[in-house]
Amino acid sequence: MSQWVDLSKTNKEYKLFYWPQMLGRGEFIRLLFVETDTDFEEVSEDIEWDTFKVVYTAANKPFFAMPAICHTENNEEFWLSQTSVILKYLATKLDDGRLLPEAEKDRFQAEMIMEGICDLVAEGHDTFHAIDRNASYDSQKEQVKPFVKYYQTVRLPRWIRFFGHILLVEYRKFHSNNDNDENNYYNDVRELENQVYLVNNQLSYVDLALFHVFDGNRFQFPDTYHQLTHLFEEINEESSDNDIETAKGNYLLFLTVNKIGNMDKIKQHCASRKYNFTGTGPIF
Repeated sequence: MSQWVDLSKTNKEYKLFYWPQMLGRGEFIRLLFVETDTDFEEVSEDIEWDTFKVVYTAANKPFFAMPAICHTENNEEFWLSQTSVILKYLATKLDDGRLLPEAEKDRFQAEMIMEGICDLVAEGHDTFHAIDRNASYDSQKEQVKPFVKYYQTVRLPRWIRFFGHILLVEYRKFHSNNDNDENNYYNDVRELENQVYLVNNQLSYVDLALFHVFDGNRFQFPDTYHQLTHLFEEINEESSDNDIETAKGNYLLFLTVNKIGNMDKIKQHCASRKYNFTGTGPIF
C-alpha cells in the first residue's frame, strides 16, 4: 500500500484535491471558488493520472474519497471531504457568506436540495458503472446500455420534475402574476428569468450546484434534456393540470440553469476550462 504524500505545490489558503483533468464532483467546488473570486490550488493540475492515483489511494490519507479540501487558517490545516459538506462550509466562509442562505429554515432547505443533487449525481454515476463501479465506463459500455436507457427515460424526467417543482414554488412566492393561462405564463417567466432561484429568491451555493449537475446531464442527453424542459410546446386543451404544472416547473429549471451558466464569472470559467465533460456519465 502506498503512503500518503501531499503533492500540493503552494501555500494557498484553499487547496482542492480531485482527480486530474476531470470535472465531476470537483467542479461543484470550483464553481464556488470562481463565483467568489477565491484563489485556490488545484493540487492535481499538471500531475499524471497514474501518479496521482497511487498517492491518493493511500490508506493513511486525511480523507476517504475525493473531492476533498484543505483550508489552512492561522497555520492550522482543516480537512473536509463529502461534496455537500464542503459546499456548505465554503458558502459559510467565502465572500462574507454571500452564497449561504441567511435564515435557518432556508439553510435547511438548501441542504435538502443539495442532498438531492448528490443523490442524482450518485445515481447517474452508478448507472454508467452498473456492472462494476470501480471499472471504467468504456469497459462495460455495452452491458450498461439498459441501465442508461432507464436513467434517461425514467429517472432523469423525475429529477427534472422534482427540481422544477421547487423552482415553481419559489416563483409563486415572489411573483403574483396570474399564470392560469399557460401561454401567458410562459411569456411571463421568459421576462422574469433573472428572478428565480432555488431558495428564497436569492443566489446560493445550491444554484451553482444545480447548474453543474444539469449542465452535465444536458451534455450527456441533449435531446432528452431539451424535450423535458420544453414540455410546454406539447400543452393543449386536453392537457391535465399535472402535465401543465410539470411543464411550467421544467421550463423554469431550463431558465435557471441557463441563467447561472450566463453569469459573468461562471460563463468565463466554463469557456476557459482546459477539459470538458467526457460523455462517460452525467457531470463526468
